[in-house]
Amino acid sequence: MKLRWAVIPIYTAAVAVLAAGCASSTSPAPSSPGSGSSATIPLLTAGEVAPYSNIDPNKTQGCNDNFCGLFMEHLFNLSPQDQLEPELATSVTQPDPLTYVYHLRHGVHFWDGHPMTSADVVYSLNYQREPSAFTAVYFDDVKSIEPEGPFTVVIKLRQPNAGWKYSLSYEGVIFEKSFALAHKSTLGNPGTLIEATGPWEIKTYDPTSGMTMTANPHGWGGRVPVRQISVKFFSTETSEALAMRAGDIDLAFPSNGKSFAANSGARVTSWLSPTISFFSMDPHVGPWRDVHVRRAVAYALNRTDIVAAAGGPQTAVSEDTVIPVKQLLSLGTRARVSKTLGQVPQYPYSLASARQQMAESAYPHGFTAQSIIDSTGNDPNVAQVIAAELHKIGISLKVTEVPEAKYLADYSTVPPGGDMFAGLGAVSPDPSILPSYALGSQATYNVAHYAPPVINTLLARGLTTSNPAQRLAIYGQVLRQVGTDEPYVVLYGGLSFTALSGKFTLPGFYEYPAFFSWALRLRQAG
Repeated sequence: MKLRWAVIPIYTAAVAVLAAGCASSTSPAPSSPGSGSSATIPLLTAGEVAPYSNIDPNKTQGCNDNFCGLFMEHLFNLSPQDQLEPELATSVTQPDPLTYVYHLRHGVHFWDGHPMTSADVVYSLNYQREPSAFTAVYFDDVKSIEPEGPFTVVIKLRQPNAGWKYSLSYEGVIFEKSFALAHKSTLGNPGTLIEATGPWEIKTYDPTSGMTMTANPHGWGGRVPVRQISVKFFSTETSEALAMRAGDIDLAFPSNGKSFAANSGARVTSWLSPTISFFSMDPHVGPWRDVHVRRAVAYALNRTDIVAAAGGPQTAVSEDTVIPVKQLLSLGTRARVSKTLGQVPQYPYSLASARQQMAESAYPHGFTAQSIIDSTGNDPNVAQVIAAELHKIGISLKVTEVPEAKYLADYSTVPPGGDMFAGLGAVSPDPSILPSYALGSQATYNVAHYAPPVINTLLARGLTTSNPAQRLAIYGQVLRQVGTDEPYVVLYGGLSFTALSGKFTLPGFYEYPAFFSWALRLRQAG
């Protein structure tokens, strides 16, 4: 499944720099892992499936999933411990709950040699919050973004937002203002591209074949370990895997690690990605209106069978709430999180309980429904297992496989039949992020169209409250309400994968690596 992330999703990267109140926090520039290295790799050839038509950050997924972080940079990154660390900003201060003052790194240049200043940062961020931008939703609470001198940017929010501190580590890539203004109608297109600050400069981009990057001679972090990166685009993971077996590529980020390893012969490593996969039911459509039907579905779906269909434990991990446990742990101890989750309604697999719920519904003899799925990875297998298990309680679910473009379009509008097997991936460790995608009237990907007033109120409180214990209590209420109404049956969380040939070594990834320059850590084997 192509899990839906924010603008620059998924595969792929110390000091915490966020300051509270009037305090100031600074940190030295982290040296590039490639700085000073004499063992330069001449070429890395990688593979990618389903690229996008351009790299304009305002366009739908306008930057290639796994490689954007190599040439586009943010103000901050996230460390493996989910702490903010400096990138194009060295620190941030917060003089009041609505104001964030970002102190920019000095000596940063774009690929053409022009210096980066606050004017470029302000333009880039305001560009990405334009109402027509794919990224605009992530700037909803921003009131203004203004320069304050050449190396300071001030962002004012409309209301307190406890999750905002992470926002500029996953949104808000920075590019050159003058170049963007000179190419307003073609920015990001294959013939124009973009001017940015990343360790690698993008040289060519063809959505039908691939992209190339070369080491940035003006990089602020020093020498990088790879002179050139060539990314070849493939129509399927099978063809990508066969290319790796033939030695045509040395690195890939498959969605199905087990089958890719079998087809490619490469070593595949996994890493936990903050994702949830679920079966959604719109409580405003047909039989899904009946809460007993939705609860029956929750009881009827055997997660063991579904995880097996998804590729087994090598592909999926246990998860059954719309907020992953690890994100809740940022708000309290494991004991307090466990106590909170203990108050959430549970639906362990039980055909007897499922049938009892159907008997209490307005559809004791079942009904017929329809659903769609795309052909990505093991998704069709999972959808068929869901259909088979619902058949046991009288629900005849007809699953139709459609092109990915239609699947994603329906994901963003109204699923036919009011139900859907789908998934979401988080771009932030804050517990607010997945609810902001799936729940409430402002949600980006609320395929269940679930937005009762109590949920809207709780989500707003979760953002405007800064006290961690209070936030844990609020999100506990959110989970209890969702568990009571059951518009989403969360089935599992996900793993993501890196496939690498024997020529290179690459340290393990962690949850949010899509947004940093992971190739800085690449080394030749031996």
